[in-house]
Amino acid sequence: MTQENTDDSPETPAQPGVFWDWSMDVYTRTGVAERLLRLQDECGLNVNLILWCLWAGDHFTALKDQEVVSLVRLTEEWSDRITQPLRGVRRWIKGRDLPGDSEATNELRQGVKALELDAEKISQSSLNALTRQNADADYGEIEPERARHYFHKYLAIGGHLDTVGSALENAGELGEKEKALVALFDEIADLAREGET
Repeated sequence: MTQENTDDSPETPAQPGVFWDWSMDVYTRTGVAERLLRLQDECGLNVNLILWCLWAGDHFTALKDQEVVSLVRLTEEWSDRITQPLRGVRRWIKGRDLPGDSEATNELRQGVKALELDAEKISQSSLNALTRQNADADYGEIEPERARHYFHKYLAIGGHLDTVGSALENAGELGEKEKALVALFDEIADLAREGET
C-alpha cells in the first residue's frame, strides 16, 4: 500500500546512483569504452579510477586530498594484486591456440573473465562506500574542475606521468603528456555528462 504525500515541502533530489550502475551506463555510451581502454592499455591507467574521478567529482562535495590519496592507493593495490593478474590470464588464454579441448579452454577463459568482472565490482563497491562515507552528495551545478582535480591527483599519486612514455602521440615533454591525458579525460567527461544536466 502506498501512502499519499501530503507534505508541501519540495522533493529531495535523488541520491547519486551506485557507482557501478553509473559506470555501466557511462561505459556503454558511444566512444567512452574506446577512450577508457586506450587510457588503460596504452597508458596503464585504471578505468575504475578514471570513472571514479568523474562520478565523485560531479556528484559529491570535495574530498580532502588525503582521502583521494587513500582511495587511489587502495584501488591501485587491489588492481595490481587481483584484477590485473586475472586480466593477464584471460588475455593470455584468448591469444593462444592451445591443443586439446577448445571448449574447456573457452569455459576456463569465461570463468576467469567472470572473476575479473567480480574483482572490478568489488573495487567499485569500495570506492562507492568510501566516497559516500567521506563526502556529501552535491546537488548543485556540475563543477568540471573538481573531477579534473581528482584526475590530476590520480596521475600524480600513481606516478603515471612518468610511465606514460611514448604511448601518446605528440607528447614529448611531461606537461604535454599530462595535457594529452587530460584531453582524453575531458572527452570522456563530456560523453558521461550528456543527459545528466
